[in-house]
Amino acid sequence: MSMTTCRWPSNTTSPPLRKPEPLEDPRYRHIIDDTHLFLADDADALSRYIEKYVRHRSRHDVLYLLEKGRLIPAPALIERVGSMLDGNEEFELLDTQNEAFQIIRHAITGVATAAKRQVFIVHGGPGTGKSVIAVRLLAEVLKSKRLGFLVAPNKAFRDTLAEQLTKRHRDYREDGEALFQSSWSFHTADFMKDKTHEVLIVDEAHRLKDEAYQYKGESMVEDMVRAARISVFFLDETQRVQWIDSGSEERIRAAAKKFKANVHTPFTLTAQFRCGGSDGYLNWLDDVLQLRPTGNFDNWADEQYEFRVFDDAQKMYAALKAKNATNKARLIAGYSWEWPTKGRQRHGHAKHVQADGLSMPWNFMGENWATAKDGIEQVGCVHTCQGVEFDWLGVLIGPDLRYEGGKVVGDPAKRAKTDSSLKGWKKALTEAKGDADATAAVHAKVQAIIKNTYKVLLSRGRKGCFVWCADPALRDYLRERLRLASRTFAQQATHQTESESDSGALRIEPEPLGKRYAEWLPLYDLQAAASEFGPSVAADCLGWVPTPAGIKADERHFVSQVFGRSMEPLIPDGSYCVFRRDVAGSRGGKVLLVQHWAIADPETGGSYTVKKYESMKLESAGLGEDPPQQHMAIQLKPRNKEFRTIWINPDQADELRVIAEFITVLP
Repeated sequence: MSMTTCRWPSNTTSPPLRKPEPLEDPRYRHIIDDTHLFLADDADALSRYIEKYVRHRSRHDVLYLLEKGRLIPAPALIERVGSMLDGNEEFELLDTQNEAFQIIRHAITGVATAAKRQVFIVHGGPGTGKSVIAVRLLAEVLKSKRLGFLVAPNKAFRDTLAEQLTKRHRDYREDGEALFQSSWSFHTADFMKDKTHEVLIVDEAHRLKDEAYQYKGESMVEDMVRAARISVFFLDETQRVQWIDSGSEERIRAAAKKFKANVHTPFTLTAQFRCGGSDGYLNWLDDVLQLRPTGNFDNWADEQYEFRVFDDAQKMYAALKAKNATNKARLIAGYSWEWPTKGRQRHGHAKHVQADGLSMPWNFMGENWATAKDGIEQVGCVHTCQGVEFDWLGVLIGPDLRYEGGKVVGDPAKRAKTDSSLKGWKKALTEAKGDADATAAVHAKVQAIIKNTYKVLLSRGRKGCFVWCADPALRDYLRERLRLASRTFAQQATHQTESESDSGALRIEPEPLGKRYAEWLPLYDLQAAASEFGPSVAADCLGWVPTPAGIKADERHFVSQVFGRSMEPLIPDGSYCVFRRDVAGSRGGKVLLVQHWAIADPETGGSYTVKKYESMKLESAGLGEDPPQQHMAIQLKPRNKEFRTIWINPDQADELRVIAEFITVLP
């Protein structure tokens, strides 16, 4: 068997439509002949060429068979997708995610050749793993040699998925991008006629629309159902953030009925893999924003998720930058600041977001802000972060959300004039014609969109979220709700630290700008609280800070921020402190950073603390004729008399690890 190739770029045309057709220039004649290239109007010549090499002519026209034949993914594409997913931590399925994936995969496999269209609906809140499962399902579809695509309305989200998928295989970027399609492009597709799209997996389906710029169809929900044999919708109706967002289970079922599709029993993803794995935090957000009354959020802040409210936007941003050592911290904001269509290119000088002295540009046009190396220097919005997650987030809540009279109120008048997310609400209000119920429904939808926007912004972080609010009353309200959520966490959240109020922001650089240690010290997030043990996690370098004058530093020295009041006035709450490892000589009377794995602070259950170290010899009676036994107990003493000494009993003393000695507080 031999193989002969030819090419037919159907988007080219011969004269007279293009005068002249560039490819017909005599300079390219030999290339066209050598590559067997046929232009769009050369269909007859192409047919004769194919007939020349196809020995056994089919009863049907060859071109008809090529056009109407079933499309399947190429083996090379299947192999590439597999290699892109293998070992890629961004798309690893955790236990409960894998369980949900296997159930959905099995259900889809069971209807792979069904004559009727099939519709699946998967509900899941922020951080439940919808996107990870969606990408894994796409890989399974391709592996079964069926043509499938992952569809998402949001371009920024599609770009980020493509980057994450191909980060270890940059030469596969084109394949990755081809797998992720816009929901704008299926308005003419119909599986019962073209047999093209076996499976469409629709992520962020709540963002599907009936009308949008350059969209030529009538309903994206209907497009998805009509275009595929199997359509899978990943849905969270509480994340609809535009007036024209129409994706919902009700609309999906209506479309399925219209196209005689079978709707399977919906799935619901419940396990939380964002926000420190805390379902309580998301329930708390719903309750705090007064989106819906919820429970089951008591003491969520005792878990491994950090939420802080700042009175100063610049200090909030400085704290956020300190978390950006791995480029996984981002600043995002609501739509209270103008969003220009021009002047948002890189190297521009416009500072669109002005908040309490903080002055920064919106994310640059034409770039992927979520993965850009300098993304921390730009401000993202709900459209560039929805569906994406980061380790740390800073959220600027503008004047469009305030707290008054015991209520959280969204104010559309305080949104920027360039904001299009509420476009249409005034028209809807006019069409209500004073009807009380219709008017109330319009106002309720306005409130939901504004609050949903901030819920999305506040739920993008894996490890923590820092918040600044334009409305002081809203700041106080968040602090009070935080205090109620956790008595322990409130000690850090309900008061402004002395270091925040009395000193400028600490200068932190990703790499030292001079000699290591002698001129620059590493900053570690030990979360060493002076009034409690911090979380039991490995310390990570967050950047480098200038070495203070008068300290002859070496590789043993480092800086860490200490929270809590137990060592005041020596160490003010929130201070950045210099420590030195390898404590030499007697430890008695020294202020030390210590760790104990076996016992934990009774309030937080963590393992780090900064205290004054004292040891005490205890004597116990011997057995029989044995002499008395001497044991060493350890006291970890606070400076602040309001706090109690922590005792380490003799049988636990060997497990105490002295990490470093306190040297000084940074000025």
